[in-house]
Amino acid sequence: MIITRFYVAAQNRASGHSLLALIGFFLGFPYSNFGTAIKLIETTVYLRYSTEAEVDRENKYANEHLDKRKITPMIFNRSKAKLSVNYISNVSPAEIELFDESTDAATFSKFCSEFIDNLTAVRRVIKKTDDLRIDDLLVLLVEKKRQLPVSEDVLKSLRKQMEAFVWPAQHTESMQKSPIVPKTIPIPLDEEIEFIGTYRDGLFWAHVIEGHTSSCTVDTHANNFVYSVLHLFDKSGTYKETKFEKTLHAENEWELANCKLEKLLSELPSSKFQPISIELFETKIDGMSFGMIDESDEEANTKVVMVPEGFVFYPPWNGQYDT
Repeated sequence: MIITRFYVAAQNRASGHSLLALIGFFLGFPYSNFGTAIKLIETTVYLRYSTEAEVDRENKYANEHLDKRKITPMIFNRSKAKLSVNYISNVSPAEIELFDESTDAATFSKFCSEFIDNLTAVRRVIKKTDDLRIDDLLVLLVEKKRQLPVSEDVLKSLRKQMEAFVWPAQHTESMQKSPIVPKTIPIPLDEEIEFIGTYRDGLFWAHVIEGHTSSCTVDTHANNFVYSVLHLFDKSGTYKETKFEKTLHAENEWELANCKLEKLLSELPSSKFQPISIELFETKIDGMSFGMIDESDEEANTKVVMVPEGFVFYPPWNGQYDT
């Protein structure tokens, strides 16, 4: 079984998308067995900005520099059996309903074809010692590309498959290094962690962060921005998606970034600031990691780190943390 996750990055936001989520089912990945080397394929598809968006100075800047960004096409993490695929799409943003439902079979076929083309490069990161039947995988990709474009009926069938599929609970467990780390981590509402709470559909965590680069990042343009970030979770604390806005460095960038965060928060119905408990998760924006990450080590140092703030949570898991 190979689980696939797709994220669309466009208009200063990154989110999963119901249309792209069907690609894995079209390829039959949840029901296939190509070996144990790859259990998760996480794909970020970058969309260019539309003409209308280019009127905005910040969006125009991001659009002009999109092709210059140092996006690493493929990263293979053997220890986690995770393959990360990243590429800039040639599909126009006007052809897809961003961050919403979409039922267009023609658009699905375009995105699926692009994904297949990019995934065929997997041979470059696979070694002979890896447990992956690479030839079988590549044959499947070629065969599936011949079946494109698909019809609306095929798309409806794929949606039914996804709705009926029982997803394995691997998101949190795959990130958990220590067996004593709880399923959810309590987070207090205080002066350091101000923007957390509940809303009608679940929980939220928001923050304003200055962009930075490190040896772990793949993009260098993050230094140009301040990020207004909103993470959303379901009512049980499971991660759903991340929305964000970017502000170019200027004299009043922090004031602007805080205004953008307030706007993101204002769009949450029936929101209330209060302590929450959330599961482990990790997502990336322009190469920067965000999330609650288990960084326990072999020396019995059990800890979960809120990234990128660096707040360290530890037993007895009562909301206490070190800065």
